[in-house]
This record gives sequence, C-alpha cells and structure tokens, in this order.
Amino acid sequence: MLRSAPACSKPSRRNMATPHEAAKNASKLIPAFKIIAIPLGRSNILYHVAIPLHSPLHPNHPDHTKPRPFVVAKAQGMLASLLQTWKSWGDASQGTLKRRAHNLGQRLLDRIPMEETFLTHIPSLRGHHAGALGKVEVSVTADVPLDTARQKLQQLVATGAKVHDRYYLGALALIPLTLSLSILPGPNLPLAYNLYRAYCNYKAKAGAATLTQFFNVDSFSFVSRHPQLGIKYKSEILLSEEQAGAVARTVSDQVDDPVRLENELHRAIANTRRTELRKSNESGSTGRNI
Repeated sequence: MLRSAPACSKPSRRNMATPHEAAKNASKLIPAFKIIAIPLGRSNILYHVAIPLHSPLHPNHPDHTKPRPFVVAKAQGMLASLLQTWKSWGDASQGTLKRRAHNLGQRLLDRIPMEETFLTHIPSLRGHHAGALGKVEVSVTADVPLDTARQKLQQLVATGAKVHDRYYLGALALIPLTLSLSILPGPNLPLAYNLYRAYCNYKAKAGAATLTQFFNVDSFSFVSRHPQLGIKYKSEILLSEEQAGAVARTVSDQVDDPVRLENELHRAIANTRRTELRKSNESGSTGRNI
C-alpha cells in the first residue's frame, strides 16, 4: 500500500525569528564605536573615541531622528544657544569685556582633564544592549602592552563613574546660587559656566556607564597598531607639540575627526605638562620645609 507523501509542514513559530530578533542578530556585527589609545610619553595614555557613520549609536542614525523628550530637547536647545553666544564673545574685539571673559573661560575649559573629554564623547546606548552590538575595537598605538592599555581604561572608567557623578550633583546644587546672580548687571557668567559643567559631567558619567556595560559583557578587542611609533618616541617622557601632530597624522585614517584628535592631543600634553610642573614645585617646597 502506497503511503502518501508527507505534506510540507509550515515552519514552527518557535524557529522563526521576529523582525526585531533578526535586526538584533544582524546588529551583532556592527561595531558601536572605536577607541584609539595613544601614549603621550612613558606613563600617560590618551583615549580617543571614533563613531562610524553606520554605527547604530551614531547621532545621525535613522533611529535617532525621532522627536526627543521635551526636557531633553529644551536642555539641548539651551546648550546650543549658550555655545553660540560663547562663540560670538570669542569673535568680539580685543580688550572688550566679552573678549576678556571668553579668554578667561577658554583657559578654564582648556584645563578640563583628557579623561573627561574622552568620556563625554562616548555615545549613549540608546536602548541597545552592549552584548547585542559588535565588539569595541581598542586600537593601541605604538608598543604599549595590551594588558596595560586595558587596565588603564578600566581604571579610567571606574574612577570617572564616581567622580563625574559627584561633580554632576555638585553642579546641580550650585544652580540656585548661580541663578540668584542674575539680578546683577551684565551677563551671568557663573550660571552659564555651571550649566555647561553640569552638562559635561552628565555626559561623562553616562559615557562611563556605557563603557561599564561593554566591560561587563567582555565586549572589547584590543589590537596593536603602528608599533614603529613606540620605537621612535620610546625615550620621550612627554611628547612635544610637533611629535603630537605627527602621531595625529599617522592615525588619522582611524578616526572620524582628525582635527578633534589633534586638538585633544595638544590640550592633553599641555595639561600633563602643567600637572608635572605643579607636582615638581610641591615636592620642592616640601623638601625645603623638611
């Protein structure tokens, strides 16, 4: 007796991936961002983040064009207005109050630690899970041991999460005080600076939170790049301005904004030089007191 051929069974819904699951699985191959680690000398490392245009965390990604919550949109609008005003003060004539205030404020901003600058540029996960995105490549420039680069990055993230949370709350606490200065004639510079610092510390602590999630799922890939730079600058305690520019040009193909990288390098070297000078003066005064 002939048996009838079995009918083609429909695939079980259990084995079918939903569009959301399919998109999630596909996104595993998409790197969220890339980190470049550049030694400034024998002991300090500058970390710089680059976000590919196709990254789901890029600000211009289609998923991020949706209307933002009212509070977020309002805060970003205020910040954009403050930055535009700040730029106009920098274009004012020399000797004017606005230009002098801009120069003073710029000196304060130039002293922002390179660790904070790095954390503020780390994008928010925006609803994504770190484990559902591609591994973050950490491109370690020169001959820095990969374990050292990983350890320093972990330490930076752990310290930044605590420090910037505390600084953010402190900046919020100062808002009523700086707001009360609005009754005085002239622009309220303390309020503007305090709001800016609150925003920066909020971004930095959010960046530390993002990196913590990637560390929690062990989603980093440390690779060595341009080892010849380590041989060339191995004896340098701290890179010079010219050497920093040469390094920035060497790794420019790995970043999305070479100008920002070069500016961060120059600012980090200047801050490191000031810190070392202050430590030297403090140790000298301590020795004289003894």
